[in-house]
Amino acid sequence: MKKQYYWKLWDAANYITGFAATQALAFAFIFISGPEMVDHIKYWYQLAGMAFFIVLGCIIYCGGVYKSIQWAQKIIIKEEELDLELEENQFIVHTMKRSSWGRIIAIIFFTVLDLTVLYIVGSLNIHS
Repeated sequence: MKKQYYWKLWDAANYITGFAATQALAFAFIFISGPEMVDHIKYWYQLAGMAFFIVLGCIIYCGGVYKSIQWAQKIIIKEEELDLELEENQFIVHTMKRSSWGRIIAIIFFTVLDLTVLYIVGSLNIHS
């Protein structure tokens, strides 16, 4: 039974990372593709509000990935043997740690992409 929870937590981390990347790419594409969205941004506080929520989303996504992988590791280490040798269990835990950091780095990369797009939009539109 616990083995199913392990895979569900692994899938949750995958979904969170995929959603963060998709959302960031959609945001960047919308702002770069046409002037409709860009023309509505005239003041620095509009950009600051958008940047705040982008960073807040990044923090929430990174926390979700970290906790999902952490809980999955606990299942492997403390409660579930997965019918493997100790070395194999340790290798799985090590791989999960590296995977979680890779996912977090990807989320941060896409956040920086969005913040860069906001900076470019702001430098082109705001004249104060």
